[in-house]
Amino acid sequence: MSTATTAIITNLAFITAQLNRSLALIILIFGTIGNLINILVFSRRSLRKQPCSIYFLGASIASLFALYSGLLSRLLSGYNLDISIYNDSISNLRFFTAYWCLTVLAWFLVFASIDRYLGTSRLAYRRNFSHRYIAYRV
Repeated sequence: MSTATTAIITNLAFITAQLNRSLALIILIFGTIGNLINILVFSRRSLRKQPCSIYFLGASIASLFALYSGLLSRLLSGYNLDISIYNDSISNLRFFTAYWCLTVLAWFLVFASIDRYLGTSRLAYRRNFSHRYIAYRV
């Protein structure tokens, strides 16, 4: 490789490390604060009676797990503390957990949308499916 290519690769690696340090930390802090506030709000007794808020509570918990399983290792790699290089199982578990939580998060939002559709339906038998006990079963 030429020295120009090596310099470009070195600069890109440095920029990536700096972004992993600063941007990942900001996203982790604000994401944690936002998800914890969502969990506090949706776990109130008055909102737990609404089936849609139960789905949003589950989505907030799944989002918090996805945030930490996906972003924490990226933040640590910015400080050269990547633990996945020692064991492939940790890397696979982190990858699986992050995407599983994101999938669960998406399904909770789908269930909340379906619940809102059923709750506002003109037909009474559809409205009967928008109840708290069904949300807890899901």
